[in-house]
Amino acid sequence: MFGVVQFVGGLLAGPLTDAYSGELLMLLSFGASAMCYLLTASATTMWMLYLSRVPTLLQHGVLAARAIVTERTNESDRARMIGYVGLAYGVGFLIGPGLGGVVSKSHLQATAWLASLGSLLSMALIVAFLPLRGRATPALTECGKLSTPPNSPSATPPATPRNSRFNPREMWRVCFIKGVPSLLAVKILSGTGAGLFHAIFALVAADRFQLAPDTTGLVMSYIGGLTMISQAVLIEWATSRYSDTRIIQSCTAVLLVGFVVLAGAQTTLHLCITMLPIVPAGCLLSTVNTAQLTKAAPKDPGTIIAIDMSVGSAVHIVTPAMSTYILTAFGFPFVMFSSAGFFGLLYAFIHVGLIVT
Repeated sequence: MFGVVQFVGGLLAGPLTDAYSGELLMLLSFGASAMCYLLTASATTMWMLYLSRVPTLLQHGVLAARAIVTERTNESDRARMIGYVGLAYGVGFLIGPGLGGVVSKSHLQATAWLASLGSLLSMALIVAFLPLRGRATPALTECGKLSTPPNSPSATPPATPRNSRFNPREMWRVCFIKGVPSLLAVKILSGTGAGLFHAIFALVAADRFQLAPDTTGLVMSYIGGLTMISQAVLIEWATSRYSDTRIIQSCTAVLLVGFVVLAGAQTTLHLCITMLPIVPAGCLLSTVNTAQLTKAAPKDPGTIIAIDMSVGSAVHIVTPAMSTYILTAFGFPFVMFSSAGFFGLLYAFIHVGLIVT
């Protein structure tokens, strides 16, 4: 249910961002989070728990953050800054589960109350440091630094006037802007390839690698650490030296080989070793692809990011059923070969020019 609500909400949130501002969406997002956690904390029946998912229709903090970053950065800095957004959320995901586990020992619902309080605090910080704007601001080259003085003749003008009204139909127009269909094809093929593995990770960790829950948590923290390092260091290093096209092609090749090797992994050590190239390559490919989409549709940053994230949500809705069927019918190696197959298709399509990055 959460995936479906996020998919629908993402489609609505993009045009809302372009019609008003990313700051407004971020404020609404944390307000929705506070409501969701309040309902969860006070739930006494199953239907109340389901009801608590409804506010997540507007829970799109990542989308809002990416839209704000897109609007305030130059194209040359965009992938790096989007990577920093992922890094910031990664830190939160690293701290949050541990803190929640400690708090839940006293009372299970205390975690939801604490999360709600944190969301309300975030709303106060947004009001204090991200005042609502009605137009775009000059681009930033580094966190908090303007690329040119606002009153300078060479200052970056507002990227685009905002739409005067909320119009979800604009999404269809944005989908067919030159270059966008190819970039979305990259998102679908790479997302499906990676999603097949992500969807069954918990099952495979217990059945194939015989990992206890605490060890599985350590492996997931290891993967999270690799992701954060990639977002903090690798993205800036790669984007400053190589073109987006070369990065996409190289990462696709690494992931193709990586999932083939992962099919033969037998121990936890093998799993951790194969994650070393797979996680950074996947992180780099996804971030650069998102940055490319924002460059392809500079007049509609919120809408294109919403499309990007909604495609990801749609893939996550489909891949669990696909990977579970393949795992049950053919076994773990065939799931990894299937993942490799999607990256093989992507590499071939890019190589012959069917997909242009």
